[in-house]
Amino acid sequence: MMLSWIKRNWDKIILWGMVAGYGLLMSLLAIRRHNAFFSGYDLANMDQTIWNTIRGGNFFQLSGADGLVSRFQYHGDLILVILSPIYLIWNDVRALLTVQSVFIGLAAIPIYLIAFRILKNKLIALLIAGVYLINPGVMWTNMYDFHGESLAMFLVLMTFYWGLVKEWNWMYLAALLAMTTKENVPLVIGVIGLILFLVYKERAKGMILMILGAIWFVVVVFVVMPYFSGGQQHWVWGWYDSVETVEQSSWTKYIWNFTNSEKLKYYDDLLKPWGYLPILGIPWLIMAGPQLAINLLSSQGQMKSIVMHYDSMIIPGIVLALIFGFKYLQVITTKFKVNKNVFLYLLSILMIFFAARQNYHYSPLPTTPSHWWPMYRVGVDEIDFEKELKKIPADASITASSEVRTHLTHREFATNLPHGVGEVDYIAMVDHNHLVGDVEVKPFEGELIRKIQSGEEARYKEIYHRGEYWLFKKVYSE
Repeated sequence: MMLSWIKRNWDKIILWGMVAGYGLLMSLLAIRRHNAFFSGYDLANMDQTIWNTIRGGNFFQLSGADGLVSRFQYHGDLILVILSPIYLIWNDVRALLTVQSVFIGLAAIPIYLIAFRILKNKLIALLIAGVYLINPGVMWTNMYDFHGESLAMFLVLMTFYWGLVKEWNWMYLAALLAMTTKENVPLVIGVIGLILFLVYKERAKGMILMILGAIWFVVVVFVVMPYFSGGQQHWVWGWYDSVETVEQSSWTKYIWNFTNSEKLKYYDDLLKPWGYLPILGIPWLIMAGPQLAINLLSSQGQMKSIVMHYDSMIIPGIVLALIFGFKYLQVITTKFKVNKNVFLYLLSILMIFFAARQNYHYSPLPTTPSHWWPMYRVGVDEIDFEKELKKIPADASITASSEVRTHLTHREFATNLPHGVGEVDYIAMVDHNHLVGDVEVKPFEGELIRKIQSGEEARYKEIYHRGEYWLFKKVYSE
C-alpha cells in the first residue's frame, strides 16, 4: 500500500522535498549572514516595526532620525502587521529571515501547480519548479535582508493559480495578502486581472482585480504615504526626476532608455538562468511589465541588478512566460507530428544546464567560486560582540552602524549612524563596510572613533573593542 501511494504521489514527495530543502538551507544561510553582521538597514527597519507593533503603543512605527515615525513614511508593507504575532512565539529578527526563506521556497508549489495544469506533464512541471529554486536572483532576494515583496512571489503566483482553477474566494484572499506586502504589488495584481479579463474571458472577476489593484496603489502611494510623510510625495520619486518622457524627447531617445547596454545586460541577467526560454512565451511577460518599468526607469543602478530584491515582482511573469512558452511548443510540435515530450525534455535539459551554470557562478551559495566568504564567517569576534550587545539595557537608546543595528532594534529608539550621536546612550559600530567587495574603513565611524579616543568627543567612553567591532557608552555627569 505504501509503495502504491509513493507511485501515485512521487511528484508531490519530490516537490515538498525540494521546498523543505530550500527553506532549511536558505534559512540557515540567512541567519548565518546575520550572525556575521552582514545584514543591514532594511532588516532593522522591518524588525523594529514588527517589534513595536506586537508590543502595543507604537503601531506600525520605527525609529527615524529624530524619533518614532510611521512605517508608511517608507513603504506600505502592512504584511509586517500580519506577521507580527510570530514574535509572540519567537521574538527574534531571525524569525523574519526564516519566514522569508519558507515563503520564497513555497512559491515553487504554485509554479508546479500552474505548470502541471498547463502542460499536463509532472516531470517538466517539477523541473520548472526546481529551476526557480536554484535561480540566483531568487536566492539573492532571499539573502538580502528581509522585504515584504519577496513573500509576494508566492502570493502573486497563488493568486494566478486560484484564478486559473476558478477558486475565486481563494484568489481574492491571496490577492489581498499580496497587496499588503508593498505598494508596487497591486500593479501586478491588476495585470492578473487584465489577463483574466482578456485571456480567460472572466470579465467580472478580472475587472474586480484591476479596480482593486488600481485603488490600492493610488490610495497608498498618493494619499496614505504622503499623509504620514507630512505632505511629502513618496520618497522614491526622486529616483525618477531625470527620466526623459516622450514629450521631452524623440521616440528614439525614449526607446534607447530601455535598450542601452546597461538595460540589455539586465535583461540578460534576468533571462539567462532560465535558458532564455521565457522569450517563447513573451506575451506573458506582461505580468513582469510594471516592476520591469519601475526598475528600468529608475536612476538607481541597484534596481537593475539581480543581487537585491528588485526582481521579486519580475520573477512571476518570467515563470508564466516560461510555462506558456512550453505550451506553445507543445501545440506546434503536435501540429507537425513531432513527439512533443521528447522535444520538451530536450529543452528542459537546456534550461537546467543554464540554471545550474548561473547558480554555480552567480548565486550567494558558498559553493560559488566567486563567493565572498566573509558573508558567512562567524568567528570569535562576532560571537563576543553579540554577547556584549545583549548586555545593553532594553530601555537604552542606541545608534549603530547599519550592520550592527539589526542586532539592537528591539527597543524604542534605535537609529542608524550618523544620527543620534550626542543624544543616545550607546553607540555600537563596525569600522569596516560589510558589503560585498567593499572592505574599506567607514569614514564616519573611523573619524568618530578617533574623536572619542583623543578626547575630542568627550560625551562617550569606549567600553568594548575587539577587531573591527566597537561599543561606546555615554558619559553622564554626576
